[in-house]
Amino acid sequence: MDKYMVYIDESGDEGIQKGTKWFILSAVMVQKCNDLSLSKVIDEIKPVLGISNSKPFHWKELRKNISKKRFAIDKLNEKDFVYTNIIVNTYDMKSTELQGKLLYNYSCRFLLERVSWFVNENNSRADVIFSNRSSTSYKDLEKYIDSIKNYGQIKPVFDSFKAIDMLQLKNLQIADICANSMHDAFEKDSFGFTEERFVQTLSPKLYRRKGLLDKYGLKIFPTECIDKYKNEYVWLKDIK
Repeated sequence: MDKYMVYIDESGDEGIQKGTKWFILSAVMVQKCNDLSLSKVIDEIKPVLGISNSKPFHWKELRKNISKKRFAIDKLNEKDFVYTNIIVNTYDMKSTELQGKLLYNYSCRFLLERVSWFVNENNSRADVIFSNRSSTSYKDLEKYIDSIKNYGQIKPVFDSFKAIDMLQLKNLQIADICANSMHDAFEKDSFGFTEERFVQTLSPKLYRRKGLLDKYGLKIFPTECIDKYKNEYVWLKDIK
């Protein structure tokens, strides 16, 4: 089985009970043989949307332009990849100790669990690439990852971890699309509306284990609030 490349990016604020309500950490998993093909979707999207080749694709820069977002998602949906998400409601988290890098690292642990399950199920190995963040010490993150690699349910499938600027790797821009479009489905605007159509379009790409999506492609925290979220976000009941 061909090795998997894993691209990780985030959306939302990491502060507990401040900033955005939701923090999303997403991992895009693609077989190495399909890595180049997936990256080419950025080349297909940018000229149509009038984005310079010298600039990375940033989902947030599309702002409220729903048509441009739909075009980007439709083109991405044509490609072969799988993605998984850790979704945290920072206002419902009780621990005020999970601030900043602690919440990021905490989310990484659960994200890497799911990535490792998927890669292991496919009898493969994986290289992991994080989108570089100025607020993150990757030496500290690397130490943290090393401390949890054999913890809990993380399978020993990882060959390498590194951080690269998203401008240098188009597939990190794919992870940006996945994380931010997921954020659109949870974070309400000033009128109380969300935009879940992008997640619904990409639903076939979400990681499922034995046919189950809940806890795999969509892992939501805090877990004790899941029923509340499913009542609040009706689309969660419909997406399978």
